[in-house]
Amino acid sequence: MIKQIHIFDLDGTLVDSSHRYRTIYNGDKLTIDFPHWLENCKYFYKDSALPLAKDYKEMLSNPEIYTVWCTARAEPQVKESYDFLKNLLGLPNKFFYRPAGNIESGSILKSKQLKSFFSLNQFIDLPKFFYEDNKDYLATVCKAINATPIYIKSNQGH
Repeated sequence: MIKQIHIFDLDGTLVDSSHRYRTIYNGDKLTIDFPHWLENCKYFYKDSALPLAKDYKEMLSNPEIYTVWCTARAEPQVKESYDFLKNLLGLPNKFFYRPAGNIESGSILKSKQLKSFFSLNQFIDLPKFFYEDNKDYLATVCKAINATPIYIKSNQGH
């Protein structure tokens, strides 16, 4: 019987993909350089597991914990790296990612996906924990799904 839900961002939280990440100033706001990210996604095999991955892997063997990946990675990036992630981390119970053509902000995308899924009766009253390295995403998503925020400091979040 499921007693807890643990939701994990991937990049900067479970996986170090900083070799393909950089930020740029867009006006006066620091943002992710998406063209650089997309151009370098083919190097996913250089990604490595971060310390939180050890805890995540332990959760996979606990039948009382339902594990979820929720990433703003786009569908083509996910397809290319899926087997790599499966071998590196082990697969969660559920996996959310950015559908092809979707251009919503990551926080809105994640909030919508998770809120819809966790409105199913079997999940409504279960405690949820959301692990994220982007403070803005963390606050928005946790508010949307009534989750406990767990901030993971990384060189990829901002």
